[in-house]
Amino acid sequence: MIIATLFLATMHTSIRHVGSQGVHPFEIAFFRNLFGMLAIVPWIIQSGLGPFRTERIGLHAVRAGINVVAMLCFFTALTINPVTEVTALSFSVPIFATIFAIFVFGEKVGIRRWSAMVVGFGGVILILRPGFEEIGLGQMLVIFASVVWSGALMVIKVLGRTESSVTITAYMSLLMTPLTFIPALFV
Repeated sequence: MIIATLFLATMHTSIRHVGSQGVHPFEIAFFRNLFGMLAIVPWIIQSGLGPFRTERIGLHAVRAGINVVAMLCFFTALTINPVTEVTALSFSVPIFATIFAIFVFGEKVGIRRWSAMVVGFGGVILILRPGFEEIGLGQMLVIFASVVWSGALMVIKVLGRTESSVTITAYMSLLMTPLTFIPALFV
């Protein structure tokens, strides 16, 4: 978990740095997906075509589309706002995911989780500083990306009922790479 967090922080900082050098966030997203896909190719080759057997290609496509929207918004936010602020605001994903899970899956939420969500939402409001400062585009993009990513988590939960994690990951890379290539072409 610590190593994953280190890689994630490194990726966010790299996106911020490369974006400040003039590389558009849409191009960054495409290359992140391309290199991510190349990284899992050996894993897929070792598994054979098994991971690509699915009867839920449409749901995989929906998930990829949702993730692309969230990624483009998040990467854009990273290039125009401080990494610390973007990261802090992105911690709102569990709040939105919990709310979605209540409505989508009928999950029961106890007082402890409700309390955590209220405190977490208070933290988001504190970071946004409404009333003291105008909420900027980058901040709005992070919150929007967090809501959208929460929707992707709901799709992943549904896919996880019938698909292996290898299949979910393989289709994510396979579909997100061309989907991010399209907006990258325009910049």
